[in-house]
Amino acid sequence: MRGTKLVSGILVSLGIGCAVGATTSSFVVPPAQAGSAKRWEAMCVSAGAANLQPRVSGRENEPDGWNPMLAKMGAEGWEPFATNGEGILIQSICFKRPASELNR
Repeated sequence: MRGTKLVSGILVSLGIGCAVGATTSSFVVPPAQAGSAKRWEAMCVSAGAANLQPRVSGRENEPDGWNPMLAKMGAEGWEPFATNGEGILIQSICFKRPASELNR
């Protein structure tokens, strides 16, 4: 009796799975076209190479702080997406922007 219920349950599950599979085949996402993905330029700026102070607490608006660099990069279309540092020290910031047609 128990074996019959188990087999019946498996057959019902199989039937439901097949029915759902047949109706959801129209919901398949089409494959991406080549060139449809957005391309990005990326650049990382280190504190040492840009003559910036890595300490940000109280110095972020100074000429050698990070805020002037962030404003400059933002004006050029760059946005920060990653930082490297610890605590109040920022050693580097990585930026990205959509790639221009000339750089593809």
